[in-house]
Amino acid sequence: MSTLPKRLKRAELTVLVCGGKDCRANGSKAVRRALRAHVKALGLRKSTLVLQTKCTGNCKRGPICGIQPHNVWLAEADPARACAVLDDLLNGE
Repeated sequence: MSTLPKRLKRAELTVLVCGGKDCRANGSKAVRRALRAHVKALGLRKSTLVLQTKCTGNCKRGPICGIQPHNVWLAEADPARACAVLDDLLNGE
């Protein structure tokens, strides 16, 4: 019996955005909001989760953003770049 919430079970993509103090100071909240809006605009809300994590330990390179299961990690992410990378992954690039 799995204890994962249904949302996590059906997620095909999970986007992790660091919510640590330094990443927040460098704009991780804007990155997370932009990604959520982008996922919604693409109609992928049921299959894609955008989550805030605790500190990833890469404070000098933040905000940090990871896209799983592709294992793609962005340092110094900004909203436009994060959305563009997500688009590239969705298009198989």
